Amino acid sequence: MKKMKLYHITGAILTIGLLTFSSCEKALKVDPRQSIDIETALNSTGNINAAITGVYSRIKSTRTYGRDLTLFGDALADNGRFTNKSGRFSGETRNLPNAHFANWGTYYVGINEINLILEAIPQLVTVPAVTQAQKDLWEGQLRFLRALFYFDLAREYAYIPGAVVPSLDKGGIPILTKGVKSINDAMLVLPARAPINDVYALIRTDLTTAEARLGNLGLSPALASKQAAQALMARVALYTKDYATAKTYADLVIANQGSKLMNSGNYVSGWRRAVNPESIFEATFTINAENVGVNESLQTSLTTLLVAGNPAVTGGFGDLVPTNSLLADLGITFSGANITARSTDVRNLLYETGTTGRGTAAIECTKY
Repeated sequence: MKKMKLYHITGAILTIGLLTFSSCEKALKVDPRQSIDIETALNSTGNINAAITGVYSRIKSTRTYGRDLTLFGDALADNGRFTNKSGRFSGETRNLPNAHFANWGTYYVGINEINLILEAIPQLVTVPAVTQAQKDLWEGQLRFLRALFYFDLAREYAYIPGAVVPSLDKGGIPILTKGVKSINDAMLVLPARAPINDVYALIRTDLTTAEARLGNLGLSPALASKQAAQALMARVALYTKDYATAKTYADLVIANQGSKLMNSGNYVSGWRRAVNPESIFEATFTINAENVGVNESLQTSLTTLLVAGNPAVTGGFGDLVPTNSLLADLGITFSGANITARSTDVRNLLYETGTTGRGTAAIECTKY
């Protein structure tokens, strides 16, 4: 519910261009993109592009930025309480065992895909030959995504550097930088948790490479860019208490893009736009089939409202709503579920009284 990200990710998949074919016969000859033999999966420019698109799609999973990475922080902290309108998030709001982030497999599958693509790029032989600029762009995107995946995993499954409880420290997370192509290969690669500092060192190395390979942020933040790598580097440095580096990289983004911060005049409308004005990197849902579903989306999880400002129509469950202390911190005065006054803090305009369609009404977050 609180917006805490330096870089803004709304959660989804890289925009995919539609392929058109001159005839049905030609279309039937196209190799399937979701079940290609491992020996031929990465042997053409088209297959490399399709594989990278698949890596971007990991971000849209319900377990990652499709819902959990955005929502669970508030559920596990003191910002959100569960309403029991669908039974979800009861364990997370009480911090019960096994009621936490569950994207280990999602991200490590993505990391293995990245490793396989990185290994395939130097071996790619095509006519005409792939340019070095294209190879750099591929590598930059993949290194950025691997850094993002490892950073998210490290934040969820290990201590933050400098804030370690020695008696409970299990180390960082396993580091995998080589791809495996079969279950048998995977059984031979069972790495232990690497030291926390080693994980962050890999993240920094990947981001340094990504920054050098990627171009500047253009009109759309749907693809990784130089500024996305710099923004993520600033966040990583902040987590490692390297404040000078955090400032340096944040300044680089601001120098290229401006502050991008919304103000009181466009804050609410900015959250209603397809591309948030603050976005430096985001992945975009392009078709309805990519939606995580009406039962698990951020909107249905956080509010019963189908349309902001219209409590007559119920559209979601409103499973997680702000605690009274968060509402007070946002400058919202309320009586029960009725908002009686708001401070000048523009953020509180994204909180409204929900519907009674799922039971007792509550003040809900309408940001998504």
